[in-house]
Amino acid sequence: MKNGKQAYAKTNLYKVVTNRIIDLLENQKLTWDKPWVNIPQDGNRAHNGYSKRVYSGLNQILLSMRQMSTGYPYSGWLTFNQVKKLGGRVLSGEKSAEIYYHHIVFYDLDGKRFDLEQVQNMTEEELKQRKLKKRFILRYFRVFNLAQTSGLDKTFYELTELPTITNIEKDEKAEQLILNTGANIVHWPSNEAFYNQVNDVICIPRRKQFKGKTAYYETILHELGHWTGHPLRLNRDLLNVFGSEDYTKEELIAELCSAFLCADLGFSKTITNNAAYIQNWINVLNNDYRFIFKAVKSAEKAALYIATFQGVT
Repeated sequence: MKNGKQAYAKTNLYKVVTNRIIDLLENQKLTWDKPWVNIPQDGNRAHNGYSKRVYSGLNQILLSMRQMSTGYPYSGWLTFNQVKKLGGRVLSGEKSAEIYYHHIVFYDLDGKRFDLEQVQNMTEEELKQRKLKKRFILRYFRVFNLAQTSGLDKTFYELTELPTITNIEKDEKAEQLILNTGANIVHWPSNEAFYNQVNDVICIPRRKQFKGKTAYYETILHELGHWTGHPLRLNRDLLNVFGSEDYTKEELIAELCSAFLCADLGFSKTITNNAAYIQNWINVLNNDYRFIFKAVKSAEKAALYIATFQGVT
């Protein structure tokens, strides 16, 4: 911001937006319209490219996060030996990801070890005599994303073409603002948009999934609102339990921040949907509008922080 007058003008604009949102909440029953269109997820979940088995639990989370943080276009993963067996190679200098599994072993009273297959072949009498105790041993595999390989059959590198909902016209001011923040933003075929504080990355669906220009930018600006809470920026507590008061307040901060910035950039048609999203969270708090006013101050700080990257204000 070049001077205090401009910051003051923006703060006044934010107050107008807040009052408009309150008016909508008090006088209308609103329905939130998700800004993007969902797509089938089966082919987009982390899976083993050799067996086609979809990873579950912790491994699904770890590999999905790795894919998002690196921007890999593929959700298929292979071990080094699987890549070699399929006639390909791992690209030089590439680092693997780890997946984990529990290996079951058994020990008898003398400390002798038996694998699950050996135990399954024992007679009932032998099992009674040995009095086996089961143990779980955590093991791991190293896997590589298909993007880290070459030389595999071309079918491994084919991407499922997503239907284009709309060809989004880029807004020059909004694009420049987003670029200037330096935020790590990953577009991927997904039905979710979120900010991950651990990796400091924003993940949103691909542009072609969004219903329009304003829908696209209000989503990114919402996630940038969360992004400002990182310890190296405005340092808000982002690690809250879903549905808790603190989690809800953070959602209000991010959505108000998006509404403020959308108004500043001229996306006036977003305000009703902003209000509808806020209404959903206020319902969690028994329609206590005081939480909005508690969130406004933090939302203003977040919006002003992002606005400093505009470069023309």
